[in-house]
Amino acid sequence: MGVDWQSQNPLNSLAIRTLTCCASSAAYEHFVCASDVHRTTKCSATSSYVKLQWETWCLYVRVVGGRAEYLCYTDGSCKASDGAPGGWGFCIKRPNELPLEGYGKARGTLAKAMEYRAVAEALAVLPEGVIATVFSDNASLVENLSKHLSTWRESNFAKVDPHIVESVRRIDACIATMHLTLRFQWVRAHNGNAGNQRADALAAQGAREAKAEITAGRR
Repeated sequence: MGVDWQSQNPLNSLAIRTLTCCASSAAYEHFVCASDVHRTTKCSATSSYVKLQWETWCLYVRVVGGRAEYLCYTDGSCKASDGAPGGWGFCIKRPNELPLEGYGKARGTLAKAMEYRAVAEALAVLPEGVIATVFSDNASLVENLSKHLSTWRESNFAKVDPHIVESVRRIDACIATMHLTLRFQWVRAHNGNAGNQRADALAAQGAREAKAEITAGRR
């Protein structure tokens, strides 16, 4: 059974939960930078305050969590050109392992379709039964997947936007069949978050490749 982070978390005001059992420098960097702690708390974000929050969080994970979390940064892109070339990308920060990355391309698509596709592709490569936070700079995506997924499922996804419904079905299936414990979190785009920037770069690479294929096909 997954942990109810919202009700049990003593640091519920923070924007990101970096679950780790040891305060490594890399994880600490994620905690400070990715969470925008100085903007999401009412207290003064001095270095000592951040350090105290970090140490408290690590203690909480040791006592309550017991499992380390996967941080999944996702993004989508679509170029405004003939053929509507698009791309999706993800960068997954794994506990005690190197990041796992992936990207792909599509034609005749939309940015929002690629953003949902990125989430579906990221979840598909996670190990079964893990805890993960999925980050996206699309606030609508985060709200939909956080609040409306169960309602969509009950209606057999009949009211879901046709451009994203296939990816939404895949996301729901991954959560159920792989027994994932997920949280969806908005992250500000182009704001110095390394994970978000990497996902953005991978999505852009996919879109460039799709555009190149369209251009080559015209020759």
